[in-house]
Amino acid sequence: MKLEELDTLHRDREQLVRRAQSLASSDDIRPRILAASSGFERLTAVTPAMFEDVMDEELVKFDKYLVDMAEMRRRQKELLDEIQVFVCV
Repeated sequence: MKLEELDTLHRDREQLVRRAQSLASSDDIRPRILAASSGFERLTAVTPAMFEDVMDEELVKFDKYLVDMAEMRRRQKELLDEIQVFVCV
């Protein structure tokens, strides 16, 4: 039973990774960067730091994957501990 749960968790994790990769591959923040950079046209030195707010806003959409992955990691450790106890008994 616990091994089946671990296998299910493994499949769920793979699916989560695929969804995050799909979002990353289809995500294009260039339009937002270009729009933000239009305000800097008169400046001579445009640096990446000027776009940190745009980057932070765009990265927020990936936070849910990090939260889900942390929960899966916690559950996996819990299952492995239960399996280890069962094997050692």
